[in-house]
Amino acid sequence: MKKEKVCFVVSSNYQIMISYFIQQYAEFDCGVISYSINEQVNGIAEAVFDDCLVLPRLKKDWKSLMWRNRKVFQKAAEFVREKQPDKVIVFKDNDYINASIIEESVEIGSKVMMIQEGLGVYTHHRVNRWKKWIRRGLRLFGYPKLYSEQQAMNPNVEWIAINDQEQFPSYKKEGREIVDLPHALPDHEHIQKLARQIGVSIPYRESSNPCLLFLGQPLSEINLVEEGEERTYLSKVFECIRASGYDLYIKPHPSEQRSKYESTHEATLLGESIPAELLPAFIPISMIVTSSSSAADNIALAHQIPALYLHHLTIKEPLDYEKKMNGSFINSYEALEERLVRHRSGQRTVKQQLTRQKSSFRDFAESIMRY
Repeated sequence: MKKEKVCFVVSSNYQIMISYFIQQYAEFDCGVISYSINEQVNGIAEAVFDDCLVLPRLKKDWKSLMWRNRKVFQKAAEFVREKQPDKVIVFKDNDYINASIIEESVEIGSKVMMIQEGLGVYTHHRVNRWKKWIRRGLRLFGYPKLYSEQQAMNPNVEWIAINDQEQFPSYKKEGREIVDLPHALPDHEHIQKLARQIGVSIPYRESSNPCLLFLGQPLSEINLVEEGEERTYLSKVFECIRASGYDLYIKPHPSEQRSKYESTHEATLLGESIPAELLPAFIPISMIVTSSSSAADNIALAHQIPALYLHHLTIKEPLDYEKKMNGSFINSYEALEERLVRHRSGQRTVKQQLTRQKSSFRDFAESIMRY
């Protein structure tokens, strides 16, 4: 019997992880298009998948906007035409790379499927008229059509996997098959295998103290806060954590400067390349602290680990999806320390974290193949 062909479109470590796990549980020929602005992520995709196309970054200078970026779209389209996949699986549908691949997939008769990454999929459609006119102008230069700045608005996406159907806007469900995205990680053997392929080791030392995972975010790198303000924020947060008696593990974001954590005392600095969602398989995490992170939300949901979000300590504007996130938003450093002390309930074990859940990745992968 001829194997089905599936093409994944990835741009982050999490997307690589999910694509890899699906491949482990289902029989199909796999192709991958990676288009991350972070070359480390593209390198991981090439290491994990045998058949991987890495696309160059889209640029915003005039020559790129009018001519060079079209070559990137053409390169992606050629890969899809050559592979002739039965299914194309994306994690976003609101950027030009994915939109161009979706257009080509529809032309050759591939089924287009989408898997949730992060909480942006739950945001409601909003129209920015200025950006809408810009998108129309770019169409004249061969750009694909973007249906919205928000996710899950491209009508060519026929199937979407999400982890909370109640919070998903009803108008985004129309004419589509909506399925549940597994909360749990797959079997431990697949987790260990992926860690080996990525080529990372995760340091963990036995301790009587509970472990706290801090997930970094590129706050100053993308100009959400000033560098000085971010340094002060991190210093105060780590002081609260140390005072509360946790062993601190810091996982930088792939898009932030690792150097801003290297002088942190009494902390274990992890590699930024491994997907954060894998860490509970190696470290018995009792608490997650971060500014705001989809990875923290995923971990909290899968492992029932408390998560504290510090978004309001640096950024005053609320997030659209705060009510959807698994965990608590903290409004002061005093509240952070009080919550840390309250939740300091002793050490967990990795075995406890993995046995709390029943993996459904096999069923999920099989449902993709049945569609």
